[in-house]
Amino acid sequence: MPKVSIVVPIYNVEKYLAQCLESLVNQTFKDIEILAINDGSTDQSQRIVDEYVKKYDFVKSYVKENGGLSDARNFGMKKVTGKYIAFIDSDDLIEENAIELMYNKAEKDELDIVISDMEEFYEDGRRNIKKEIDTTINNIQKAYMIAMPGFCNRLFRLEYFKKIKFEFIKGIYYEDLAIQPIVAVQTDKIGYIDKPLYKYRIRAGSIMKQQKKTDKLLDIFKVFDYIENGMSKLDNAKDFEFELEYIYIEHLLHAASLRFIPFGDEDDKILKIADIMKEKFPKWRKNKYYKKQSWKYKIVCNLIYLRKLNLLRKVLK
Repeated sequence: MPKVSIVVPIYNVEKYLAQCLESLVNQTFKDIEILAINDGSTDQSQRIVDEYVKKYDFVKSYVKENGGLSDARNFGMKKVTGKYIAFIDSDDLIEENAIELMYNKAEKDELDIVISDMEEFYEDGRRNIKKEIDTTINNIQKAYMIAMPGFCNRLFRLEYFKKIKFEFIKGIYYEDLAIQPIVAVQTDKIGYIDKPLYKYRIRAGSIMKQQKKTDKLLDIFKVFDYIENGMSKLDNAKDFEFELEYIYIEHLLHAASLRFIPFGDEDDKILKIADIMKEKFPKWRKNKYYKKQSWKYKIVCNLIYLRKLNLLRKVLK
């Protein structure tokens, strides 16, 4: 049995897939298996996977009907045999020593989760280092909870996933945001490597870079319903009330509103967000994490909360 299983969901990424797989098969840590999950691709992605299967006996190929990213990840989790599991998006890359560094830290410190920094890279050559953990927060569990949502630049102990009966939510966007808080509050065995081991490709059409109107944006409300329901079932949820409040500020009041603001006929969604904040977190301005944000960030949040959307549009021009 391998020590680390790497799950790679694949959907129509023939342009990038070989580069991704090359970064995995050339890892300095060799005790791995790579599970390539073809989620109903209609391009030449499977042909590329087949080439790697022939060349490397630790690359395994699975083909399934299209069900989306979460469904492909869940499918992969049922097939893994390693002690730890990592998820890599098929258009991204990792450093050649990424698995080795994360595995060694997990083993040394007996961790359930290891997270590293991330490097964003754009098709025009631009690059940006993303620090994933705020090291001024002296509680790693709380710092992880409010980190940017994601599951790719991490290593997870499979037994921990089984313990909390973890699975990805099928059929919605922002799925990582929906489940990160619930994963975070159930273990304090979290480690951080302050190196950009994961290379995240920014492509046109990403939901996080969305410039066209789409119903996908509405999933943000389903996500927060899921977070609220999930947190309500946990005995220690009260220990993370400020972190939960900040997640609402960051991902609903600020980020989601900014995605709706370009479309004038979506103002009712922004007003709905303001109402949610008024009902659930009327004292949000006192949040310790919010206070650390820039004045521009605070202006946006306050104009949304005060329902001054036309003024906000002028500010954003």
